[in-house]
Amino acid sequence: MGGSGRQDDGAARRAGLSPAGLAEALEALALRGLADAAEGLLGGAPAAVCATFGRWSRTGERELPWLAGLCFAALAPVGAVAPRQHDAWVAGRLLVGAEQDAVRARSAVVGCRAFGALWAGATVDDELAERLLRAVRRFFDQLADGYAALHPVVLAGRHAQAVSAAHELEGQLDPLCDKIRQLALAVAALRPDLVPAPVRLERAHPRPRPSEEPAAWRVPFAPRLPREPVWRTLLAVAFAAVALATACAVLWLVLHGWPGRTPSFFG
Repeated sequence: MGGSGRQDDGAARRAGLSPAGLAEALEALALRGLADAAEGLLGGAPAAVCATFGRWSRTGERELPWLAGLCFAALAPVGAVAPRQHDAWVAGRLLVGAEQDAVRARSAVVGCRAFGALWAGATVDDELAERLLRAVRRFFDQLADGYAALHPVVLAGRHAQAVSAAHELEGQLDPLCDKIRQLALAVAALRPDLVPAPVRLERAHPRPRPSEEPAAWRVPFAPRLPREPVWRTLLAVAFAAVALATACAVLWLVLHGWPGRTPSFFG
């Protein structure tokens, strides 16, 4: 796996700390971590990996455990949940063995990495919060390495071995998740100003399984895009109203005999 996707420990620190700053830093780590894990699982054969998942689905094989959800659940005390972007949902479906579209899976890797890059510099100057970010970074690094090791097993179609390896990876991640949970609780207790709102556990790490994106997935932070100017919205509404009035007028004229005679094109 290329080094471009891994988190940069030497990122510049911010001069202040706020709920938005901590939230953005956590989301950047999560998005880039999902991209790394998905890329590791796809390896150099995305079509073959997704085809394997398709065969497993058709034969009724169970899916892989939702390992990234362990981290999101551990981060619930600081109000962090699974990223809401569609690409993150697709990457999650891939990581549980549910995504069968190789093109969409590869696009999700690119999208998650791009969204994560938006907030790559959102580090913090609070020691406790920084320790939390480092623990989350280690979680996703370890997760990505685990999925990269899982790639040849999936490629060979060995379902039982893949499930067993995923559960083994889960056991390796559990101690780190415990540390993340302890740090998140400490941040929530000592810096309650950094916690935007409590998060129910079942909303913290929804399993990205359904073929239709569930509403529960779309709960956390979204990129702050510029709002559309009001005058553009009003202009669009006015244009639509004029077009509708014109169409109604033409229809009324046609119903009342316009034009006077039907033109003949055949003499």
